[in-house]
Amino acid sequence: MRPAGITIWMFLFPAAIYGQLDYDTAYIKSYRDKLVVTALTSADDSELNASRSSDNRSLDFQTSTRQQLGLGLDYKWFTLEASIGIGSKTDPLRGNSETWGFGFGLTSRKWWFRNFFRGYHGYYLGNPQDWDTAWAVGNPYPQISGLRTRTYYAEWNYTFNYQKYSNMASLWQLEKQLKSAGTWNIGITFAGSTIDNTDGPLIPTEYQGYLGPLDSINALSVLSLGLNFGYLYNWRITKNWFLSVGLVPGLAFQAGITEDLEGGQSNYRNRLSGTVHTRLIGGYNGDKWYGGLRVYSHGFSTDTTGEYPIDLSYVNVRFYLGYRFELNHNIEFFKKIGL
Repeated sequence: MRPAGITIWMFLFPAAIYGQLDYDTAYIKSYRDKLVVTALTSADDSELNASRSSDNRSLDFQTSTRQQLGLGLDYKWFTLEASIGIGSKTDPLRGNSETWGFGFGLTSRKWWFRNFFRGYHGYYLGNPQDWDTAWAVGNPYPQISGLRTRTYYAEWNYTFNYQKYSNMASLWQLEKQLKSAGTWNIGITFAGSTIDNTDGPLIPTEYQGYLGPLDSINALSVLSLGLNFGYLYNWRITKNWFLSVGLVPGLAFQAGITEDLEGGQSNYRNRLSGTVHTRLIGGYNGDKWYGGLRVYSHGFSTDTTGEYPIDLSYVNVRFYLGYRFELNHNIEFFKKIGL
């Protein structure tokens, strides 16, 4: 599915888990009884870095994806967001990336879970100046149209200071952080990914000779499972303005399979790899209107040889503007479905 397709996200906030008044009202204000309508524009991008540890020289492959316009609806435990691509399908300098994705999550007072499937087909080289001295800004970027990644990523986290820190105020503004608060976070991260090139070797022939055994690989599949530990903080700048930051790194054990150009396979396991989740969110959160910018990323590393790591990351950038409507809570239909 190209970026013109529709992307749908669903996040569940069950009343049995999230509706209980188990938080400090001096720190958190809830808007869960209001209908929240959000207009947004967003972009999802992927970056794949293949590097050499001895000198940190790398190939930085990036996707060329279009902006999306979307609309979100939130009421009590129900959340739905859909978006559709806008603008030209092909960037004249960076080419085009086919993309698809689906994700859902669960956010309670103590726990939060997020997972997604995401795939990209078609990358361009983001640092051509490091490989071609004749390349200049304004020239087309080298395109690797056959490079493809498919990933499933999941993280399950526990929030320690859940009575004063609001994850919902940070991510979705369905609540408001009345006083600045932070929390330590611990969890489990799982990632599974397949990386290949439908047009030939994983590393294009024109860039071979620097990355050792990666030159002979046609495809790579990896699984990793590990622990993460980090810190999240909501800063109340003024009455309605806020900044939310988070850094949650982790270590994971990894196993994988590489396939060479002749179809032969090699297995590896018990390799130590890294994962990271970051967030930077800022904006305005009033009682009626709210809006802001959210930058949210996930990443993990693979290292099939011990010297030539491949790092894969996903970034979502989201501008949003929303309004909260009062509803008649005595509507019979809403009562029947628990709203």
